[in-house]
Amino acid sequence: MINYPVQGMEKALETIKAQLSSKPTLKLLQKMVNALHQGAGKLSGGKAIFQIPSFTASSDPKKAPSVEKSAIVKETLASGINYCEKADHPECKDGSEQATTAFDQVLAKAIQETKLPTCSFGDTIRVVLTATLNPNAKDGNCKTIKQFKHAKRYGGAACKKCKVYLTGGVHQKSGIIDRKVDLALSNWEPNKIEMYDDGTRGDLAAGDGIWTRVFEFPAPKATGKVCKQNADCSEKNSICLSGKCVLPLRIGYKYTYGLNGDVWGGTEEFPGNQRILEIVDHNGDGFVSRHDNFADETTNKDKVNTLQKKGATGTVCYAEPPKSSCPKDPDCGCKQDQNNDGIPDARENLVDWDHNCKANGFRVHANTQPLIKQCQ
Repeated sequence: MINYPVQGMEKALETIKAQLSSKPTLKLLQKMVNALHQGAGKLSGGKAIFQIPSFTASSDPKKAPSVEKSAIVKETLASGINYCEKADHPECKDGSEQATTAFDQVLAKAIQETKLPTCSFGDTIRVVLTATLNPNAKDGNCKTIKQFKHAKRYGGAACKKCKVYLTGGVHQKSGIIDRKVDLALSNWEPNKIEMYDDGTRGDLAAGDGIWTRVFEFPAPKATGKVCKQNADCSEKNSICLSGKCVLPLRIGYKYTYGLNGDVWGGTEEFPGNQRILEIVDHNGDGFVSRHDNFADETTNKDKVNTLQKKGATGTVCYAEPPKSSCPKDPDCGCKQDQNNDGIPDARENLVDWDHNCKANGFRVHANTQPLIKQCQ
């Protein structure tokens, strides 16, 4: 919830408060929680009552999510807490409860029934680009990245005064053409747009080797057409997103390492290629969040991708052309998802924080919030 907007949080609490007095499931949940709190007075030594639960959503929206870990710490029930009666729920006993089953089922149903407010974003979305400069970083082949293979200007190693810079511009296959985006990315002038590793301006922690830059870019623009797949959208460079045809902004970009005003030679992470990114909020957190490893040649490079996994073709693209247009289409042979993680490589991505070659999840931004238009 750290990225949930303040306005949305306030409205969510108002919604839940109103439903506590009107929805039977929430009224029962509140009764159970109150009983557990009252029973907590009998506990000694400050034992915990609640923990963070975990659920698995059902593919059937009519079914409540299944429980993987209960919200109730089971040891607390050993003190003899009676949190519900048989008349409340079939899993309850008349007397002290020895199991969490009844509470789990009521909580899961309450989650299913509670409709929290949704926050709609305007024409602009916050984009956070981060790049790791760490000697332990691994590429998509689980090999240590040669970070200064091409960035040799300062001895092929980290230098005290050097910083990571970002440069780029609107991609030729973008659905939105915006000169302001070109300017924000320095329009491919290297070593000008500074990134930060000082715990400010969107950076999460100072000195951790993760460099950050935050932008405000155009969000996908609806065309007015409904769709089920990209093929249903006829506008050039349009895509199907949540049942609507939209025109997305697409950018090309690259990282450099050196001093402000340096030229390309000896500072760019790799020559002859650009990274590509489609400005689409894939996981619905209100950000477009892309994390890269400096000099990783197995990732979203457009021309020569060195990923060695089965099915990798070496060419990353925004959209794979239909087979009917091959081999005439210049993108024939390209792949959207080279690493087979279910997310197009040219979109925001999962992050491997501990460099063990296993993704840990999407990046969390604790010191910046999404751009909000309104919450409904």
